[in-house]
Amino acid sequence: MPTKIAVTIGDINGIGPEVILKSLLHFQDVEDAEFILFGPKDAYTYWIQKLRFLDSSDFFANDENSIRIAEPDNLPSVSFSIGNPTSTSGAIAAKSLTKAVEMALAGEVDAIVTAPISKYALQQAGYPHPGHTEFLSELSGGNTPVMLMVTGDVRIAVATTHVPLKDVPELITYELLTDRVLVLHHELVDRFGIEAPRIALTALNPHAGENGKIGREEIETISDVVIELQKQGLHVSGPYPADAIFARLNMNKLQDAYLAMYHDQGLIPFKMLSRGKGINYTCGLPFIRTSPDHGTAFDIAGQNKADESSMMEAIQIAISHGSYSKRS
Repeated sequence: MPTKIAVTIGDINGIGPEVILKSLLHFQDVEDAEFILFGPKDAYTYWIQKLRFLDSSDFFANDENSIRIAEPDNLPSVSFSIGNPTSTSGAIAAKSLTKAVEMALAGEVDAIVTAPISKYALQQAGYPHPGHTEFLSELSGGNTPVMLMVTGDVRIAVATTHVPLKDVPELITYELLTDRVLVLHHELVDRFGIEAPRIALTALNPHAGENGKIGREEIETISDVVIELQKQGLHVSGPYPADAIFARLNMNKLQDAYLAMYHDQGLIPFKMLSRGKGINYTCGLPFIRTSPDHGTAFDIAGQNKADESSMMEAIQIAISHGSYSKRS
């Protein structure tokens, strides 16, 4: 049986539809995967015609090689403002994601690949979530998600996601870090097949706080988490100065994953290393979810300039992990 992959349209005014369609051209002859596109057919047809690189009658033909479209109920009328987030594009993105999650929870698809959304458009449409990770958590029943960036054998998770930097120190608690590490550990074991994953925690402050001289979070919180989890038998280490440990990402094969304390601390080194070919993987959900590691790129939307490499990688990992989950 082929692995069923749900692909959500994201923001229809960004590059999401473009990278979806470009990517699927590379997977047309793949026999171990079946794709279901979530979103309005009119939107996909519009983008096919605008970009002029395939024929919609061939792409969505009613035969065994065609790609199925699942349109959510109660969609607003499709209207475009290419390069701009709107309440319409936010509503379409939200409803498409909701339907895909419903089918994943019902066992009708094996994995979800999400195209980029606009947080602003979501909120304009009445959805308060700051990003996909938090939205997926609510839709899946309140599971604790962990954002994990993946490129090759390098995996960087973040303890906090879409929050102001000034709020991070108060959010870095013993309970939060323990939870994040355990979710990450179980995901690496259950879905990545790593029997005893090695996880390194970064420090929050420069130079790991210099023994409390420039911050005490390492002494009072992060070290305590590491010590306790080590007592439980987990292969956890740290806290390490982020600049030092991430400077050796290409050379350091001693870790299976890293847990950074905040969004940019983890994503800046990750994106410098992955160079557009990394993916975002959500740990802690009852289904597989991947996405490209970029945003809506409104500035180049509709110009046929978007690079589909990251979306292709997200689809490939969804296929391999979805297949692995079915076997295990």
